[in-house]
Amino acid sequence: MNEIKTKKRILFYLVHPSKFHLFRITINELKKKHKVDIIINSKDVLEDLIKNEGWGYYNIFPKGRNTSNKPSIIKSGLKFVLTLIKLELFLIKKEKYDIFVTDDSLVVNGWIRNKTSYIFNDNDISTIKINKILFYFATKIISPASTDLGKFEEKKISFKGNKALAHLHPSYFSADASVLKKYELEKNKFCLIRVAKLNATHDVNNNEGILDRDIEKIIDLINNRIKIVIISERKLPLKFEKMKFKGNPSDIPSLLSFARFLISDSGTMATEAAVLGTPNILINRLAKDIGVHKELSDFGLQYFYEDISYSFNKIKNFISNEHIKKIFMEKRNKYIEKCDDINKLFLNLFEGK
Repeated sequence: MNEIKTKKRILFYLVHPSKFHLFRITINELKKKHKVDIIINSKDVLEDLIKNEGWGYYNIFPKGRNTSNKPSIIKSGLKFVLTLIKLELFLIKKEKYDIFVTDDSLVVNGWIRNKTSYIFNDNDISTIKINKILFYFATKIISPASTDLGKFEEKKISFKGNKALAHLHPSYFSADASVLKKYELEKNKFCLIRVAKLNATHDVNNNEGILDRDIEKIIDLINNRIKIVIISERKLPLKFEKMKFKGNPSDIPSLLSFARFLISDSGTMATEAAVLGTPNILINRLAKDIGVHKELSDFGLQYFYEDISYSFNKIKNFISNEHIKKIFMEKRNKYIEKCDDINKLFLNLFEGK
């Protein structure tokens, strides 16, 4: 009887691949003792990752929620309303839940039902546009200590570190060397270029990231000195097709660990590289205003630039410096020593310990 009383019904709403990685270990642990359901949107490789994990799930946006090529606050507002409606329809049909966990609109549905809801956020309040309205509805906001939430600090559950440590901390992750043979690569003899869509509401103000012409510049700069693998969320010209990664998305963390360096316009993947000790360059106009990236920069684990042209000298250094990986790994180890175990935090929080 006691087990029945303490069993919780928890609903996760995941809208980005990074949130799969963020909550993967926690969800697998919770499933052992609690009722856990998962709602998703189609976004990049999110659905593939969940299928590979063997989870059951409900996809309320099978064709994706944000199909625009450019960010739009108006369109995002309309999609926000549509999301609430779809979530409501789901909740009406399903059993009741005790806890809602998300980084998106589900907190509003939780507020309507007077249920405990947790929203994860690692963007500083100054960089968030429409999404910060969600903070009013959330019971608590889980954020890195380095993230500035402004007037919402009183709702903050703080932890030392960043979201990438949930799945890439050495206590939970070990790179699989078999991926090198699988993709015909050699350790430290290849680099990764990550190209995201950058069409979210916080990507307004010409946050263009890495354009096709920038990829050409990077290729010219590397000049066949090491192999290039492009991980792209958007469609690329045919001339880059032979470099495009077409494998299992679950292999990407291991590839990231063995790469000589990463050039990315995705803050998520650049952060993952940093906690793996892989040299990385982030091309993103927002990075200078986000606490997570500033903290990694202070530890010497990340370099960020608003424009690709500012990064060329650093790319050359990454190519020529044979010891760059060792240097980053030493800094990474010092950084991790100061960080919390975010998975333990989640479990204690969601289980009410």
